[in-house]
Amino acid sequence: IVAAGAGFLLGNVGSAGSGGIIASNGATVGLNNANNPASFIPNTITTVDNATVTLRGGGNQANALNSQFVGSATATNILTQSCSIGGVSTFANFFGTVIISNTSARWFNANGGGDNTTFDFSPQGGGMFSRDANNIHLGALQGGMPTAGIGNPSVSFPATYTIGGKGLSTTFSGVINGSNNIVKIGAGSLTLNGMVITTNTDSATYTNYLYAPTIAYLGNTTVSNGTLALVVPNSLTNSPIITLAGSTAVLDATKMGYISNQLDDTFTLTNQVLVTNGVFELYAGQTLRTFAVSGLAGSVLGSVVQDAGSTLTMDIGTLAVSGAFTSAGAISMELNNTNAQNSDRITAGGAINLNGASLVVSNTGADLVTGDVFTLFNKGVTGAFALSLPAQNAAATITYVYQTNLVTAGSSPAGTIKVLAGASAVNTTPTNITSSVSGNTLTLTWPTDHIGWRLQAQTNTLDVGLRSNWVDVAGSTSVNTMNFTVNPANGTVFYRMVYP
Repeated sequence: IVAAGAGFLLGNVGSAGSGGIIASNGATVGLNNANNPASFIPNTITTVDNATVTLRGGGNQANALNSQFVGSATATNILTQSCSIGGVSTFANFFGTVIISNTSARWFNANGGGDNTTFDFSPQGGGMFSRDANNIHLGALQGGMPTAGIGNPSVSFPATYTIGGKGLSTTFSGVINGSNNIVKIGAGSLTLNGMVITTNTDSATYTNYLYAPTIAYLGNTTVSNGTLALVVPNSLTNSPIITLAGSTAVLDATKMGYISNQLDDTFTLTNQVLVTNGVFELYAGQTLRTFAVSGLAGSVLGSVVQDAGSTLTMDIGTLAVSGAFTSAGAISMELNNTNAQNSDRITAGGAINLNGASLVVSNTGADLVTGDVFTLFNKGVTGAFALSLPAQNAAATITYVYQTNLVTAGSSPAGTIKVLAGASAVNTTPTNITSSVSGNTLTLTWPTDHIGWRLQAQTNTLDVGLRSNWVDVAGSTSVNTMNFTVNPANGTVFYRMVYP
């Protein structure tokens, strides 16, 4: 079916056929509320290049629009009536813009939306919500107004909105609330810029203003790529877990701040002012997590204030803060001397103050070796804080002794810890294996400074000799002697030591 010209409305949708619909500029495609959604069966709805097509839903009917939408970057679809969008990744092949105009779009499938589509919330107050705990992909999110936007799922929760796959830099000034998770992907930036002017407004004098943020969702926040920026009074106060998940993940707090109350002589609230201070505050009960393996795990533009009762957990990577870092909460860091970057690290452009903080450091790698130096901070820290370091190795055979140079430099730079007593460093110079036989027991021994080397063995028939079928001998890296029972049935048995 080719829908051409203004005023076209697909009434009996069962007549659409399986070949799909091609809609040109000015066409209207969709359902009347009385239509049966199950009969809406076109494979695709294609919006031609440079065309703007109006889509009408089916009210609250399930899966009213369940076809695949197709269109180039110049195509535009406008949703003008409440509708339920079904199908899997229905906009995956739509590279244009979908305008949510004065209507409500309900996502009905577990994997809706599309990473190539721009979703534009018009100033007329359009919104969307998920029916269930779905994963909705919004290639780009923009537009919006402070009274409409992304709402609470209607049946089960939480829903997850994965935003930014199109790689554009956009600003959204609408509402995001309810039991929703937000995941920022793509190389562009998403700026959450919005406020609600609630009561007592005087637009003539710009006084008697009371403000509220538009961002109040209750789910987790993940920045995997690109920048998530917040503008005062928006914050992530209600998000329990905030994750920076990679070297290109940036949380921009430079325009964050707070609402300042102005009181009259009777201490009555008369006005509020928005104050920008460039601070990302982690509140009690919240967790900030970083993920990386030896490298930058995420960045915060601005300063970080970690309140008492909040938690920062890291995974062998660097959290880079452009401003100051202040913590009175719990900080969990890891050591692993087998990694290129051997510890978690916090770098700050400003001061690092840990007054009241609790810093717990654990070892996830091999035994700590005498002389190991771990850089936890890029400078000396200030404040009185609790510090917990690994007491022994995993086998409880070595008790570690440290020099903690987190405040000022010692035998290692400020911001570091140094192992004064730990495991002996492994001698990497090849050595000989000493053998002895007693009865039918073969004993192999090597120097103690070579503990950490792997003993390997191979067994062959007499007519084969030495081959390349080496296998590691289990448990050999933690000892310097091993016993073996001599088996006369074995033609030849060879042993060697390798490192690492």
